[in-house]
Amino acid sequence: MSAEMAGDYLTYRMASGRGRTRVLRVGVAAGLVAAAAAAWVAVATTGGGASGAAVAAGSLPRVSDFSLASVRPGQPSVSLSAEAGRPVVLSFFASWCDGCQAELKAMRQVVATAPKNVAVIGVDVNDSSAAARSLLAADHLTYPVGADTAGNVASSAGLVGLPTTLFFNASHKAIGQVVGPLTPAAAAPWLRRIG
Repeated sequence: MSAEMAGDYLTYRMASGRGRTRVLRVGVAAGLVAAAAAAWVAVATTGGGASGAAVAAGSLPRVSDFSLASVRPGQPSVSLSAEAGRPVVLSFFASWCDGCQAELKAMRQVVATAPKNVAVIGVDVNDSSAAARSLLAADHLTYPVGADTAGNVASSAGLVGLPTTLFFNASHKAIGQVVGPLTPAAAAPWLRRIG
């Protein structure tokens, strides 16, 4: 999927306590809908009255521990295990992705509203660290960001596009995912669940 297509839709996936997954997709291009029809099954969501879709196969991406050099020179490497015992918001983005640029403008508010025990980690995918640093500085974001220069972490997680944000509980099990630009409103229920 191209960066432009990845930024053109929003998928909101919610794992319920009963093991089901509900997804709300907004603004999907007609061609993407046709291509994804085999993988998605339309259902009605229980919240907000909007129409949505459920994942046929039904699992969230799995992210193994990783260690990435920081995009900020002189900073320690970035890893999931460094936040052992803490819930984590893991944000995959790139400076070349329009949707990611929009998301990063909202991330300052997301970080400000996150419970104090929740760690926020960024993963800059297939990008130059200088471009990522510039984008992060423009939005006054200071959380740790690792350079996934070859896209290995994103690829091993099986991500379908950028930006993608994963929400992990304190045991680092993914319980939620937002594909597309994260907003404070979309982040709020996940921050309550993991915090």
